[in-house]
Amino acid sequence: MKYLKLSDSRKAKTIITPKGVKNINMMILSVKIVLAAIFFNTTVEFVVRKLKRDKRLRKFFEIKEVPDALQISEFLSRFKVDTYLKIVNSILIQTKPLKRRRKRIFIQIQHLSI
Repeated sequence: MKYLKLSDSRKAKTIITPKGVKNINMMILSVKIVLAAIFFNTTVEFVVRKLKRDKRLRKFFEIKEVPDALQISEFLSRFKVDTYLKIVNSILIQTKPLKRRRKRIFIQIQHLSI
């Protein structure tokens, strides 16, 4: 979960700022939580519930305060889908994968529900 470290970096903040996002910290939290939900094939509500219960998980995610799933949903609804996808893709591109013996992994995300 290399993206967890990168999303707090200065590079991620410089990616998010030109997109017109006022609350950068909330966007970073939202990206972390949504990507974790996608990675573990679960819902945002489930990830939020687990983060609120488990102190070690919050430490791993480097999150001090966990927003409600409704807050995340309301925050993300302010942005166009294209804007959010550009932010997330730009952050993920910054994590360069290890080069291995010509193995390619394709990830297809069809539905994103919050």
